[in-house]
Amino acid sequence: MKRICVEEHWGNSELIEVRKKWMARNGFSPSVDPKATPTVFPRLMDIEEFRLPLMDEFGITMQVLSISSPGIQGIDDADTAVTMAKKINDALARTIDKHPSRFAGFASLPTQDPIAAAEELERAVTQLHFKGAMIQGHTHGAYLDQPEYFILWERAEALGVPLYLHVN
Repeated sequence: MKRICVEEHWGNSELIEVRKKWMARNGFSPSVDPKATPTVFPRLMDIEEFRLPLMDEFGITMQVLSISSPGIQGIDDADTAVTMAKKINDALARTIDKHPSRFAGFASLPTQDPIAAAEELERAVTQLHFKGAMIQGHTHGAYLDQPEYFILWERAEALGVPLYLHVN
């Protein structure tokens, strides 16, 4: 039997910086204290020495990788979010390409700009071969049921992929 895990977080140093800025801007304390759990964030990035052996140990066939909170939704500026989403999706695709039978991906979308988010979803699915996207809750108080996001839902439907909503 194949075991496929969904919502398996992956990260890199840029995402850790996005998280730190978002927490400082919003006055949040870390839900995972890096001082108390020093291996959590490094292990998000460690595919070869940590993740694959652990998957093998527990019989996990595949993981669908995605980024953790606050994701791209934690970025204030729309242009920065668009650039970062593309950069992060490209980095995740390179990770997946090293082990395509073990990993798949959910794209990060710059929902600060719904049209750009729809375009990035299409690029991630058609060019990077992602299986859909994960969106980290609301974007600065805007939720995905608002009319400006209909383009994103329509694009996901046309591509036949899910939008996984992660509630923060």
